[in-house]
Amino acid sequence: MNDAVATANGPDASRDGESGDPRTRSGGTVSNCDSRDEFVRLLTSAQPRLFSYLAMVLGDVHDANNVLQEANVTLWTKADEFTPGTNFLAWAREVAYFKALAFVRDRKRDKLIVDQDLIERVAAGRQHGEIDQRRASLRHCLSHLQ
Repeated sequence: MNDAVATANGPDASRDGESGDPRTRSGGTVSNCDSRDEFVRLLTSAQPRLFSYLAMVLGDVHDANNVLQEANVTLWTKADEFTPGTNFLAWAREVAYFKALAFVRDRKRDKLIVDQDLIERVAAGRQHGEIDQRRASLRHCLSHLQ
């Protein structure tokens, strides 16, 4: 960084890597309170759009809500990586996209792979036994009522 830019933005400009945006500066240093407040405002205003985007990508509003919460945590922890003055929604959507990919990958991995024929045989065996037992129990109860 050249000396003219460092002097124009204050002595700390070359160290913190922030832009000269007056909304994020106070006396040449980054105002953490102001930048955090702005970040919270941006994050809050982006929630409906991020939710809609995730619902479209995932096809389920419940999954979209869960992934949005995970994305919000990541966005908050990476808040210092956001450059004020750039497109917040594009940055947040990229984070949400990668969270959605991870969600889909994990959901596929968590599914059990079982032979369909085995499931049908087990279900058929249980149903006949359960039905006979239920019928016997029902007959027993009805005999006490009469």
